Amino acid sequence: GGRGGGGGRGGGRGGPRGPPIPGPVEVRTNYHQLEIKESVMAYEVRLQFEPEVKTSERRNDIVRKSDFAQALGVSDGLWWYSGGDLFVSTVEPTVDSPFTHAVGPEGRQVRITATAGCMQQLGSPASRQMLDVILRQPFESNDDYVRLGRMLYDKRSLSSFMDSLGFLSGHHQSLRNVKDLGTVVNVDFGMCVVTREVPLETFMNYASTVSHADMLKGLRIGVTHQRNSGRKYTISLPDTKRAKNIHFDVDGSVTTLAEYFSRQYSINVDDNTPCVCVNRARETYMPITVCKVLAHQRRREIDEAPDVLANLIKKMCVDPQHRLTRASEAAHMLANSEDLRRGGVHVEAKAVMAQGRVLPCPSVLHLGQRGEQDTCSPSYNMRGKMVTPPPGWQAPHNLVYYVDTTMRISEREMDQIINDVAMQFGNTGLEWTRQATAVQLDLRRFEEFEQYAERLPEDAIVFVILGTSSSINYKKVKDLLDGYVRASQCMSYSKITKGGRIALQPQYLANVCLKVNVKLGGFTTRLRDAPRLFERYHRRVLAIGLDVTQPGQGRGAGKGSSTAAMVAFDPLMADRNAPVFSKLAKTDPGQDLTPELGQMFRRLLDQLRTQMAPPALVMYMRDGLGETMRDAALQTEASAIRAALDDAGLVECKLLFLIATKRHHFRAGKVAGDGLMNLDAGSVLDSGSVVEDPDRDFFLYSHQPRLGTSKPVLYHVLYNDGGCPMAEVQEAIYSTAYLHQRSTAATSLPAPVFAAHLLAFRANQYLDDDERVEILESLTTAWWM
Repeated sequence: GGRGGGGGRGGGRGGPRGPPIPGPVEVRTNYHQLEIKESVMAYEVRLQFEPEVKTSERRNDIVRKSDFAQALGVSDGLWWYSGGDLFVSTVEPTVDSPFTHAVGPEGRQVRITATAGCMQQLGSPASRQMLDVILRQPFESNDDYVRLGRMLYDKRSLSSFMDSLGFLSGHHQSLRNVKDLGTVVNVDFGMCVVTREVPLETFMNYASTVSHADMLKGLRIGVTHQRNSGRKYTISLPDTKRAKNIHFDVDGSVTTLAEYFSRQYSINVDDNTPCVCVNRARETYMPITVCKVLAHQRRREIDEAPDVLANLIKKMCVDPQHRLTRASEAAHMLANSEDLRRGGVHVEAKAVMAQGRVLPCPSVLHLGQRGEQDTCSPSYNMRGKMVTPPPGWQAPHNLVYYVDTTMRISEREMDQIINDVAMQFGNTGLEWTRQATAVQLDLRRFEEFEQYAERLPEDAIVFVILGTSSSINYKKVKDLLDGYVRASQCMSYSKITKGGRIALQPQYLANVCLKVNVKLGGFTTRLRDAPRLFERYHRRVLAIGLDVTQPGQGRGAGKGSSTAAMVAFDPLMADRNAPVFSKLAKTDPGQDLTPELGQMFRRLLDQLRTQMAPPALVMYMRDGLGETMRDAALQTEASAIRAALDDAGLVECKLLFLIATKRHHFRAGKVAGDGLMNLDAGSVLDSGSVVEDPDRDFFLYSHQPRLGTSKPVLYHVLYNDGGCPMAEVQEAIYSTAYLHQRSTAATSLPAPVFAAHLLAFRANQYLDDDERVEILESLTTAWWM
């Protein structure tokens, strides 16, 4: 959960939607068929640079300026590919055949050598990387396009944003294998925020508003005092230095930077002018007044700025008609490429059409004014509905509010907050008290807050109202409270005020109530009818989600080790008792698999023995694994779970292992007359025209988007020793998307995976404290929500 704690969708803008109509559906995808002549052969040769050139962009620049380019077909800066039919080649590549020297960065001479030559048939599995580079060449050889990572952007689309930034639109293209069509080209629309060519001083004015220490380091700049040199530099230090403090030796005499520029270039540089370091070893500095930022640079520090991210999301939220049309424009360029056509490679301009179907919407039960009532819709609001509190729930008698003194909330306003929270929680079904202790603290003084927190009883429920960014941060608050009190909830001052006055919106408080209730052990919804797969196993099903979060991933993520987080619960919530189990483990950075899974799973089985009946089916859903990791996951994670079940005496328990991923660029739109619409929640695409193995793979749209083009989840059945039918598996997964208890809408991922994703981000700070991990794992509530 974030600072504001409003992660749910309590009110639902625009009201609830009706259930989609089950049945077949025709869709247009962003796949384009690829045809290759069987006789096309191509060379694959590795390039070596002396001295070493680190980036592919610089390597490509050097190659294009050399005589080597005359023999070059297609290059990605490290490999080059050429074929007699596909591209004109003046020499046949041979092993260890050196080519002429080329001019490198800053005028240096770079020797290029072609080694390890081999010849492959274009279109074979071994030539996939070669084919991928060749298909990018119509854009990379075009001066109107720039490649940033895997994306290809059109320079002509640059539009202004702020004083020094701009939006750039383009596309991502990759190769996918599908059963019916073989290899297809996946083309997807994309946008990013890049730098524009502006004076460095202008860019630094923007950087000062972001307050990021590394905004300058690594930035590529040019100079204006040497107009014909074309020299480019990279800023090597994050800090600037005043011109008067820079001295160096020129012809045996010490001079200042200002004196040097005055004598050499007749440019007046003020002594207080900031200068940036462009060569750390030689301590070379340039005054910012003669520097300009080079265009089309992406910076992580810029992407993470809240204002940039918010505006980029708005720009990217385009409907399916617009998105797929933009993708088709790129596919048309490939289809019309003379080089590709001459070489026997053809990309179909028309997008691949596919058939899908819409699953029936499951009915979910809510506690209402007249008992339980059901809802059959991908999204709903809380009007007339209530949460189900934990068994034996009574209004709390140890309720504490901590308030930042910097917000200057009066005693009367604090009473209003306490009363409004109690009233709305009561209306939402969670009995609450108006008797609370309010403590005003300067939350910037961490020690003062720590002293109060240490005196709290274990059954305390704590609300912390956070103020400005200078206040004690959210992470520190949770570090003091998680596992030591019954529940804690942060609220942002900006969420409870309007125009400087206290104004708590009922929708916001209903969302907060959903979160507090699930932290206490209650729930919001449960399934009315068990899916067929669950009935097949006599309703004894354990749903498990696991996610691994890498250090430094996302804003505010912890640094150091990776976090493996497991969340498990009974998806049918038998007897209205809904224990939620969580397990944590620390793994090596960059490790996607979880060697500790066997130990985690054994601890889980030990804990649930006293909480629920032994499962007949374990439905294990894994997030964050790519296609290349499937075999390794089968050998490590699947075998570890199977071994743990057998050791626990659950030999008859079946294991269903699924991989769920959103790291793909597949998009589709439902054909509606002459246009395209988003696919309805519950839409499944599993035909041979969109997936490689229809018996194991399928795309599922489990949520209904409110903006932009919906993105499905790609599921792969990795292990299925119970022989579960694919149709029943799809229905069961879709049903679990309705069980995320702090949301009033079906989620894009199954609820266990979604919960594991949140847990992995929250728990990173506790991994080095074994005692704390043991306390948190002993809880049977979703304390991290």
